[in-house]
Amino acid sequence: MNNKSLIINSCGVVSCTPWWRWDTSKTKFDDYDLWAVFKGKGKMKVNDEVFHIEAGDCLLLPPQCTILGENSPQNTLLTINVHFNFLKDGKPTFDYPLSKHRISDSYFFKKILERIVTSYYQDCNEN
Repeated sequence: MNNKSLIINSCGVVSCTPWWRWDTSKTKFDDYDLWAVFKGKGKMKVNDEVFHIEAGDCLLLPPQCTILGENSPQNTLLTINVHFNFLKDGKPTFDYPLSKHRISDSYFFKKILERIVTSYYQDCNEN
C-alpha cells in the first residue's frame, strides 16, 4: 500500500530574544521542521544557502541540515515551528528538499499553525 501521512513530533511558538542565535551544527534534528516567521527580521544559513527572513516567510527545513540563524536585535522574530515526519507505508520518507516560501495570507496561515500547536499539546495532555 502506498499510503502517505504525516506525524507531528513537536511544535511551538517562539518569541526570540534580541540575542537569539540558532546553531544546529552539533545537534541536528532527524525530522522536518516547518518554520514560519510572523514578526521580525533575521538571517538563516541552511547548509550553504543564505536566506534573509522576515514576517511572511516560511521554510521547510529537511532533516540533518546545518542551520545558523540570527535575528535583528531591533526587530526580533516571532516564529511557529512544527517538527514532523512524512510517512510512506508507515515509515519516514525524506523526499522533500529545503525550500522557502512567501505566505500570501500570513494571518490565515498563522491561525492554522496555532491550531496545530494547540491540538498537539491538548493531545499530549490527554495521553
